[in-house]
Amino acid sequence: MTEKILLDRLKQALTRSRRNLSETLNIIISRFKSVDESIWEEIEEGLILADIGVATTLYLI
Repeated sequence: MTEKILLDRLKQALTRSRRNLSETLNIIISRFKSVDESIWEEIEEGLILADIGVATTLYLI
């Protein structure tokens, strides 16, 4: 495969990942009226499931 094709595939994959993470976070946030421990737990789970990684997730949370 050419370098351009590989780069295009990477861009598409990252776009899908970003879209999925955004949708997940929007769903989580829309269900809560206020910020409490349970919203942070759901955001943490969403980030880990989105393959953000445990270390990065813990840093963000």
